[in-house]
Amino acid sequence: MHDKLFANQTSLDRASLESFAKDIGLDLEAFKQAIDGDGGKGRDRIQRDMDDAAKFGAVGTPSFFINGRSFIGNQPIEGFKKVIDDEINKANWQLAKGTPRDQLYAVLTKDGLDKKVVPPPTPAAGAPDPAVRYRAEIKGAPMRGAKDAPVTIVEWGDFQCPFCERAESTIGEIMAVYGDQVRFVWHDQPLPFHGSAMPAALVERAAGAQGKFWAMHDLIYAHQQRLDRETFEKYAGELGLDLTRFKAALDGDKVKAAIEADAAAGAKIGARGTPAFFINGKFLSGAQPFEAFKAKIDEELENARALLAHGTPKAHLYEALMKQAKAELVAAAHPDSDEADDKRPENDQTVYAVDPTKGPSMGSKDAPLQVVIFSDFQCPFCKRIEPTLAQLEKEYGDRVHLVWKNYPLPFHDNAAPAAEAGLAASAQGKFWEMHDKLFADQQHLDRDTYEKYAGELGLDLFRFRADLDAHKFKDWIDADRRDGEAAGVTGAPVVFINGRKIPGAYPWATFKQIADTELAKKKPGHRKRE
Repeated sequence: MHDKLFANQTSLDRASLESFAKDIGLDLEAFKQAIDGDGGKGRDRIQRDMDDAAKFGAVGTPSFFINGRSFIGNQPIEGFKKVIDDEINKANWQLAKGTPRDQLYAVLTKDGLDKKVVPPPTPAAGAPDPAVRYRAEIKGAPMRGAKDAPVTIVEWGDFQCPFCERAESTIGEIMAVYGDQVRFVWHDQPLPFHGSAMPAALVERAAGAQGKFWAMHDLIYAHQQRLDRETFEKYAGELGLDLTRFKAALDGDKVKAAIEADAAAGAKIGARGTPAFFINGKFLSGAQPFEAFKAKIDEELENARALLAHGTPKAHLYEALMKQAKAELVAAAHPDSDEADDKRPENDQTVYAVDPTKGPSMGSKDAPLQVVIFSDFQCPFCKRIEPTLAQLEKEYGDRVHLVWKNYPLPFHDNAAPAAEAGLAASAQGKFWEMHDKLFADQQHLDRDTYEKYAGELGLDLFRFRADLDAHKFKDWIDADRRDGEAAGVTGAPVVFINGRKIPGAYPWATFKQIADTELAKKKPGHRKRE
């Protein structure tokens, strides 16, 4: 079942789950009963797993523990090998001492921590500083609690995110404990790799237009495994909504644009993952326990009392705090937090032999700035770097030659097919047009959509389909990946400017500094789109 679920990540609805159960020979009635009528045993088991994960600091996925050693993220095999080889050496030493093989794990972990020891918080590069106040806007957003509450908690959330669902009980506890001292504000941040997150966000907005935002919000989180159109319409009926108006809102572009604006506003101040909380503007990441919220809320209550004592009207406390708050997070999006200063892209003088001659390109091949990007059409960080690349083109014009290379990440199921669609369009002279369409709607990276785009771009559909069916560009994509790995690429996006690496969605200032340094060494060229 594990293998089937991962092989079919876009089909995890109830009907598909029952189909998988039949495929692998399960007793279907017993399977249904285990899901629906086990007295919550399965949900309790999952909750225990999640509690253990949080206890040991595994707040994202995938998170591994190799003989108890934390190993986070989708890392290359070399990373796993280094840890595993080290653990095998330790195990061999224990065996040589006479430790029975079946007791190795117990012996190797007997002195391990029973929970993660959290050091004093230091902001990771690209993450908001928990000690800094950021301007988390609330105008027009759904709100719970007293309008003049001295503490405002703003969340950017995703209805398909399990950690957001888990945080709901903590938010409920906070509201119960603090009463009218706290208000809670919601913003949407549907993550691109959660296929049902945007539809669910559309649903709660459509319900909100009829005064039922929080009722729909609670229903969706109470049944997070059922995020399909039929279920949403059923909820709308139960809540007494005007179904015609509700369906029209789901199918219109206006609501989706508002959600995307919400997500962009969150990303601007660092709310790039979910759940992301700002407590009177101060950042708290993830499904943290009640105690973590309590510490920040109590601190903000003290601040609020001081402001009130100095004459700030209670109803304008949040507004007063936001006037002094930072309007934007100016930092890298996701480079390593422990990166040494001399290894930051601006200061790292290493030059990698990245080939700028093969791949869809934009600009003159003799331009003084040779920019190569390894990217993934399904990656949210890759989408976020696109405006920076556009600014690079705008700022430097004919001095830039931009080359695209595919680096589809293995945990993005739709990334490789999207890369093939991009190159199939490139074969007919329309790569950048297809590129723009793929990034514009990362929620719909499927064959029907690729063919729809091909038709809109005026491509020869017969040739386009034949190229996709034959996987004509698979070897090309594999070669791109090998080129990236040879230059130390392990994730996406990674940009090289004249061979100097920018690993991640760093801010514009980093790109500009490197480009200006490189231009000082070279003469300007000419730019054209190829």
